[in-house]
Amino acid sequence: MLDGDCFELIDGRTLEMRSDMLREIVGEIDHKKCIVATVIGPQSTGKSTLMNFCFGTQFLASTGRCTQGIYFTLQKIPPEMCPGGQVEYFIILDTEGLNSPERADKEYDRKIVLFTLLCSDFLIINSRGDMTDSMVSILKMCAV
Repeated sequence: MLDGDCFELIDGRTLEMRSDMLREIVGEIDHKKCIVATVIGPQSTGKSTLMNFCFGTQFLASTGRCTQGIYFTLQKIPPEMCPGGQVEYFIILDTEGLNSPERADKEYDRKIVLFTLLCSDFLIINSRGDMTDSMVSILKMCAV
């Protein structure tokens, strides 16, 4: 996992967290300085592709493939990219698409957004064009 491998942190069917895996990783990077970057947005807007491009991650991304749940990867930041060692690792989260017609579950979407808002240092909202009313509604409900 310390080499940038991705794994499903939160199961897309049950919303259960892989706490065993997370404990193991957190134990390895204990007391290291980390930044958590997350992407959320509607289904099929290229969230995984965006994170792969921006951070060099290896999230699975292809036409017709949709992420389920929340995926996690850890990336060590080379010392020359962050002089002084202010940040040593990036934790990068890739989320399932919101407003998915297959799921049609606003409560599920709300839980995904709340989780990401709580644990992220910065959140990328990836959308195709304008924000839809349902996306605005989810963000308002979670941020208030």
